[in-house]
Amino acid sequence: MRTYLIKHQNLFYSLILLFALLTAAVCDGFLAADSVRDECLRLHIKAASDSEEDQRIKLLVRDAVLSAGAEYFADNTDADAAARKIYENKAEIESIANAVLIENGVPYKAALSLEEEYFETREYENFRLPAGKYTACKVVLGEGEGKNWWCIMFPPLCLPAATEKTDDSVYAVFGENGGDLVTEKGGYKIKFRIVEIVEEIIEAIKN
Repeated sequence: MRTYLIKHQNLFYSLILLFALLTAAVCDGFLAADSVRDECLRLHIKAASDSEEDQRIKLLVRDAVLSAGAEYFADNTDADAAARKIYENKAEIESIANAVLIENGVPYKAALSLEEEYFETREYENFRLPAGKYTACKVVLGEGEGKNWWCIMFPPLCLPAATEKTDDSVYAVFGENGGDLVTEKGGYKIKFRIVEIVEEIIEAIKN
């Protein structure tokens, strides 16, 4: 009987330890995901339609808005400051987008807003961003009935020069834990997946 109790007591303590480790891992994953979201200002562009021409226009507007953002963000050190800069220069950025539309002879206009939006997990060249709510600079072209285009406006990881960014650059932006999460290193692959699943469930419940 004593051996039986000791055996099951050890099993009980092992399960408690396992639960504690899993809880710590999940919490660590969510803290890292929150830090990544806090450091990002996303760009979300909705094309007027799915026609080949409107999709081409969407990419031209993307390039113009990203280039403008790079100038506005030159002295900014965090995503909150970047979002304020967008808000302060909303009319000018809309004008830049509309100049592209006028130049290409399309009849519709661009409308810009800053919103909290849910983004699914997105994969980029050297990293992935976890699903969840991000602050986004949203640009709707015309009726906005075409395919979306997403990227990161701040830090400027979507600018042409950013395509050469290495893992070191990602770590500089998101910190050690955030960098491990988005590059799925240091045991963060499972944590990333847990964050992804939970965020998807939460969003499904809300909708």
